[in-house]
Amino acid sequence: MNYDILLGIANTVRPICATSVFVLTAWFVTRATVKKNEGKRDIILAALEKNPNLDANELIKGFQSGSACLKERLLKKLLWGCIFTFAGLLGYIALLIVSIVGGEGNKDVYGPVIVFAAPTLAVGISFLLNYSVSKKVLSKDIEAEEKQRLAK
Repeated sequence: MNYDILLGIANTVRPICATSVFVLTAWFVTRATVKKNEGKRDIILAALEKNPNLDANELIKGFQSGSACLKERLLKKLLWGCIFTFAGLLGYIALLIVSIVGGEGNKDVYGPVIVFAAPTLAVGISFLLNYSVSKKVLSKDIEAEEKQRLAK
């Protein structure tokens, strides 16, 4: 079989596989979210059938998991910013090492590493900038939330 034919097939199959991975990932995440919400709905409906006098809003508030305080959310942004920035810098350091050690022989490695490292570094820096700006803007709100938590 001709090498050019195999290369053409590989160049055709690669984007299809990559797209399929992204589509399947989105489908699995969406499916899990829908199943989780359906389970919550079933529990709330069963509770309301047994006792129609229950307050539905209180039941729904009990299921909400987004009750993380501002400080926790900011620290998560800092964590993800550090992780992504480190991964992007690691990619560029690996590229630098490959260029020093490998010389001209490893030029086919540069493209994929840059495609990985550049967006990863950009996302990390954006998380860190978001953290620093949010920390300054929301400092009064964080203090108020801390006082409210201590008052409870």
